[in-house]
Amino acid sequence: MNLSLCPICGKLSEEEQTALFSSLDYSTRSFKKGDWVARQGDALSSLYLLSKGRVKTEMITESGTILEVETLSAPTLWPPHFCLRKIIASR
Repeated sequence: MNLSLCPICGKLSEEEQTALFSSLDYSTRSFKKGDWVARQGDALSSLYLLSKGRVKTEMITESGTILEVETLSAPTLWPPHFCLRKIIASR
């Protein structure tokens, strides 16, 4: 996986990226367009690396409407927080 455009990995060589990921406890998951990655209120304790595609982040307001927070494009990191995360496209 080439992460040269990822903010945290962009300055690392491929060898350094390999060394970094070999020292981490991680797993990979794939999602289809329209799948939910997490929902508002879920207890999350991981840092997510979006390596392919896009994710739309949303939150539910106090009045019950859905507010789009942002759309993230790979490669990027995104921390768990209060947002809903829904896959909007896969490449």
